[in-house]
Amino acid sequence: MFEHWPAAVSGGGEWTSYMADDAMFLDRDQNDYYDYVEISGDGGVWVYDGATDSWTFRAYDDNQAS
Repeated sequence: MFEHWPAAVSGGGEWTSYMADDAMFLDRDQNDYYDYVEISGDGGVWVYDGATDSWTFRAYDDNQAS
């Protein structure tokens, strides 16, 4: 998925790439293969599930102390 992502890399580190469109790719097991991708959205993040080829929305916790 990373190879075909339409936005440019805007930053990152050894195991993370941040994209210009607010997507983040992460290599959680550090095997040089991105196994997690999420996109920031309004009020949460969209997380990709490769097993089902689908996206799931996860809302930010609204109960954080101000």
